[in-house]
Amino acid sequence: MSAFRIGKPLEDPRLPRGEVLEGRHAPRAHALRRERLKKLGARLRSALPADTKPSAVRTAVHEAIRLAAQTIGPWRSGELIWYDHDVSAAFPLEWPPGGDGRVAYYAGAWAEPREGTTEAHTAARPWARAVVDVTRKKPKPLVEMLASGLIAAGWREWPAVNVTGLSLYAAEEALFDTLRGRAVPPLRRAALQARYVAWADAEYYARDIRPHHPAFFTWLDRPAIDMPTSRSRARKAP
Repeated sequence: MSAFRIGKPLEDPRLPRGEVLEGRHAPRAHALRRERLKKLGARLRSALPADTKPSAVRTAVHEAIRLAAQTIGPWRSGELIWYDHDVSAAFPLEWPPGGDGRVAYYAGAWAEPREGTTEAHTAARPWARAVVDVTRKKPKPLVEMLASGLIAAGWREWPAVNVTGLSLYAAEEALFDTLRGRAVPPLRRAALQARYVAWADAEYYARDIRPHHPAFFTWLDRPAIDMPTSRSRARKAP
């Protein structure tokens, strides 16, 4: 049974309605960043398996978040009909790793106007997070409620685009292995970083998650960390 506690809502819950959430960058810079991530993903695709299934950790988190979703509402307000929750990538509570194997998943939501579909959907700020220790054999998520209801944050591009072609599940497994103290080859670490950067660029609630994991996001912001500078080095990497 997951434990629940009502926490303080994330800071700055207001965002001008109608803002298009396309990442942290101006349109041209964002397009160039996407192109760079696309090329980086192509170089790193062999470092992560493409057909990885969700881990037992993520499966347990999804179930905990599903139960937590029953405690908030309304899922319909005004002209908005909120749809099923989103669950973020896993973010470590300690970085660099120092023995703490806990990660946090954040729950968001999306909606669209009652009248038909659009290319962009209204997005909600994270309303809960599930913390779980990935070093334990049986993951037991602890769900913390971040808000008592859904707060519209702006607009989200739909669907979110994974420009790297890298598996998020496989990237999470690389993160878990790192937290478990296992050796992770440089190319696999670089693929983990590239996939997470692409996730943060595409997902509306990355801006709310960043303040809670500053050291990890600082690591993600370092350009091409652990990435070989030449094809010859890439072939020699384990």
